Amino acid sequence: MRKLAAVIGLASVAAVGSLLAGCGGGEARASETSKSPSQILKDAQRAVRTARSVHMAGHGVAQGQAARLDLSLVRGSEATGKLMLFGGSVELVRVRGNIYMRGDRGFWRHFGSNGAKLALLTDRWVEAPASVPALKGIASVTDISGLSSMLAEHGKVISDGVRTFRGQKVVALRDAIEGGTLYVRATGTPYPVASVEKGHSETIVFDRWNQHVVVRAPKNALSLGTSA
Repeated sequence: MRKLAAVIGLASVAAVGSLLAGCGGGEARASETSKSPSQILKDAQRAVRTARSVHMAGHGVAQGQAARLDLSLVRGSEATGKLMLFGGSVELVRVRGNIYMRGDRGFWRHFGSNGAKLALLTDRWVEAPASVPALKGIASVTDISGLSSMLAEHGKVISDGVRTFRGQKVVALRDAIEGGTLYVRATGTPYPVASVEKGHSETIVFDRWNQHVVVRAPKNALSLGTSA
């Protein structure tokens, strides 16, 4: 279960963010409380693979600085929301093969842009293909289908039992090697509810499963082509 900082901390110019996302449809299932940790995790992955949409929000640390995210993801490689990191913020929209960004001056300054480029990019929508290598981090955080594989990246998983997280009954699955705990719904469809690092240094909450989300490509975006 990958950490937010590990994904956000990509060093390339547009690799500004990421973490796990999504969780989805699937039929309601019986209680997860009597199952093994590995089976619960498999059930969560299965739910993720049928996700139609999800909202995720939380905080962490990227390259030594505070980072926050607030994103809605839609199956079909669509997303909309905002990242706050590198001392600035950037709005994000993904519509299938294209990623759109509108960053403030603080965000673009992190990438060493000169005065002319800062003036050109600040508070303006820019567009680039999601396949651009520099956008690997953003591409992963804006694609709901990537959550299942991210959940598979973990060490030995053990159960810390049944708990309550923000009013929901959950089963706590802890990564005994890398640390961090994944909370999964204890009853009904086993959606991931939250990912929490030790000491709450990083907390990502997942909610609004399968709600309708409208994603529209911004108009008149400046094309960055393949040079992003």
